[in-house]
Amino acid sequence: MTKSSEELYHLTLLVEWAKAARLLRTAGGRLLPVKKNARLLDRPDELRGTLFAALPRIGPAVTVSGRLESLLSHEYGRGLRALLQRLYATTVPVPLSDLHDVVWQAVSPLYVLDDLSPDRLGICVAPTTTTSNGS
Repeated sequence: MTKSSEELYHLTLLVEWAKAARLLRTAGGRLLPVKKNARLLDRPDELRGTLFAALPRIGPAVTVSGRLESLLSHEYGRGLRALLQRLYATTVPVPLSDLHDVVWQAVSPLYVLDDLSPDRLGICVAPTTTTSNGS
């Protein structure tokens, strides 16, 4: 993925998340704010709750298709639940590689993947950067 395509993915994801949270809407091919939800910009706790509630609806934007389809595209809800359970189970930052493993363990047993090579599976070593659990 090039830097510009990675930036486009992130921008698309943010727009789809804002639309799922009903902060933005499209009309005539243009993005417009949803006026009744503009008040959320001054209420960070409500905004956070609204965005969190929209997470289950952004699966297609998160799991964009590539050379091979992601298992997560079929099991987004299961993977999201596993991810959130892992984050809620701790009060310290969690390495991204741990989050990757949790989602993989939740989703991959549903499929027979024994004959696929690591490159076909898209297995890569996740960076060791940590993420906050939101506390």
